[in-house]
Amino acid sequence: MHGLRPSRGSGPADTREAEEVRIGYRMLGLGFQVVSEVGAGLLLGWLVEWATGWKWSIAVGGIVGIVIGLTTLVRSAWKLVGGLESNEKRPGPGPGGSRS
Repeated sequence: MHGLRPSRGSGPADTREAEEVRIGYRMLGLGFQVVSEVGAGLLLGWLVEWATGWKWSIAVGGIVGIVIGLTTLVRSAWKLVGGLESNEKRPGPGPGGSRS
């Protein structure tokens, strides 16, 4: 059964691919987080309307959820971009630099 799976080395291409997969999952998680924050705002608005009868509460809850979701998305994206930039500036192993 040897040879059915490609062997995975620990070369720079494999670590770069693993880093890209990790970043992709982080972006997917951010998308789900934004959607859940907007949904939570709508749900809270609906509960306020049910309890008080105020007709604008769903709209206000949705707007608050969107603002919180986008704020979270932008802050997390800045952190992710900052991490990517620091990884690119760091010299890699091989000729021209060594990691310490």
